[in-house]
Amino acid sequence: MKETLRENDRAFRKTDRELDREMTNLTRQEKQIEGEIQKALKQGNQQAARTLAKSLLQVRNQKTKMIQTKTQMKSVQMNTKTMATTQKMTEAMGTATKIMGKMNDQIKPQEVQKTMMEFEKQNQMMDMKQEMISDGLDEALGGSDEEAEVDDAMGEILDEIGIDLSGKLNNVNTGGALAQQQQAQEEDGVDDLEARLKNLRGAA
Repeated sequence: MKETLRENDRAFRKTDRELDREMTNLTRQEKQIEGEIQKALKQGNQQAARTLAKSLLQVRNQKTKMIQTKTQMKSVQMNTKTMATTQKMTEAMGTATKIMGKMNDQIKPQEVQKTMMEFEKQNQMMDMKQEMISDGLDEALGGSDEEAEVDDAMGEILDEIGIDLSGKLNNVNTGGALAQQQQAQEEDGVDDLEARLKNLRGAA
């Protein structure tokens, strides 16, 4: 296919060059005839001018046909390339079709479905076992961890309020001591009054 395309391109380029050379010759003839017509008219030779005018029309018609031929050649060349591209696409699609056919022959939908179901089953079992292991570890280690966490939390709380709490405890202890001292003084005062009363009675 590639060699055929190269040969076609060479043939089209050669034909295009030949058409260009022919177009150049026709243009030269056209200019020459126009000059001869002007010369004949200046000489007053109407018959020669009319004959030359017919030749001029033929040359111009040939140029028009030549332009049309070049356009058609370009179209044919483009169509050839398009056909070659289509052929390549067709071959590629044919190759892909064969590959897909072989793959379809090798792939068994039922086996694939069975494999996927087994994979899902094993995956669920693994998740369940992992969850059981995690729960067992949490139960085995969770108690000590929880107690340690509680101790840490209590330590932080006591650190935050320890100063106020110590102050309150000191205030409570100080108040109790003062109350006991006052009660002792009151009891001593009562005892002293009773002693004075006994003395007064004895004197009477």
